[in-house]
Formats: sequence, C-alpha cells, structure tokens
Amino acid sequence: MRIIPAQRVTRSYTQRLDAPPQMVFPLLCPVREADWIPGWDPLLVVSDSGLAERDCVFVTSALPANALWYVTRHEPERGFVEMLKLTPGVTACRLTIQLRAVGAGCEADVNYSHTSLGAEGDAFVAAFTEEHYIGFMRDWERLLNAYLQRAQRTLHFDVFGRRVAIERTGSGWQAYDVGNEGKRRPADFAIPHFVQEAELAQFLADLFHESASSAHPEVKPL
Repeated sequence: MRIIPAQRVTRSYTQRLDAPPQMVFPLLCPVREADWIPGWDPLLVVSDSGLAERDCVFVTSALPANALWYVTRHEPERGFVEMLKLTPGVTACRLTIQLRAVGAGCEADVNYSHTSLGAEGDAFVAAFTEEHYIGFMRDWERLLNAYLQRAQRTLHFDVFGRRVAIERTGSGWQAYDVGNEGKRRPADFAIPHFVQEAELAQFLADLFHESASSAHPEVKPL
C-alpha cells in the first residue's frame, strides 16, 4: 500500500447570472450545456431521463485519457448540483454549484477541488491558479449570460403539438424545433422578415394548418 500527502487545490467563484435559478439550473447538465458552450460534445451520457439527474454518468474527451463524470447530487428544488470528475492518472475533482436567487436573476457559487493522482496531476494543480480560475469562471459566466439573454427574448409556440422557438435576428426571424429534452435544432421552415411579432401565431397556423388534429387543434403561445 502506498500512501502519499494530497496535492490539492480548491477554488471558489460567485457568478452573477441574468435569470432566476429555475431557468439556470436545467442548463447545468451534460446535454443542455451544448446549448451555451461552443464545442461542448460529451462522448457518452448515461441517463434515464436523457438529462442531468442523480447518478447520471458522462464521458468527455481529455488527455492523456478521457474524463469520467458522475453526478452525485442533483437537487433542483435547492438549486444544487455536485459532480465528481476522474481523469485517470491526472486528477480527481469535485465540482459543486449552488444557485441563489438575487433580484430578477441569481448568483452561482461554483467550487472546484482538484486532487492530483500523479506527476501530471501535480502539474495541473500547480497551474490551476486563482488567476486562471477567475478567467475560466468569467468565460463561463459570459457564455451563460449570453445564452440566457437570448433565451429570454425567445418566443415559444405549440404549433399543433409541435414545439417551436422563434428568435429575432438582425435580418428577420430564426425558428427552431425544440425536443422533449429542451434541445433545439434549426427548423425546416423560414419566416419572412416582414412578419410582425403579433402576426407569428397566425403565420404558423396558416403554414401548418394541415397538421391540426382534435388533440392539437390550434397554435398557441407558451
């Protein structure tokens, strides 16, 4: 048995986010993070719900070996999530995020604790400085707030049972289909730039009227 002193670094930062906890918390998820982190694409997500949940496991690309993540606590009612991240031969990490309502938005206390597992981990821990962490957290904060600001300008419709999100762009409108898990993909139709916001529901009803059914007889804002 080999026992060595821990080489560990712990950092904390409080982010100021432009939306309430109930809007932010679902985005702290290996699936939903693809909506706001460019290039985020886990290699594998193991989840009964298809989203973050207690005991969710996911794998991300890393060197010298892929990183394994395990969600140990997932408490939406408290705005709290805890994950463990293991990068074999490098570090074991504990990540906690606690959301707290502040005015119309919220604060997120984000804590990372990295423990070295060897020489490469020692180098990682040494480089995980306060300056590095603040930069990392501010980038995360900027990306998340940019997404939240877009999301709060987004209009949502139930189009005869099809969930559609519509955003105003510089040249008109961009429509997205929204899956049950909340992920969006560009829709297969275009909205002319001259259609006004108040006219969107009628435009969608005219465009997709053949999709009407007794179960879904109308287009309605969500």
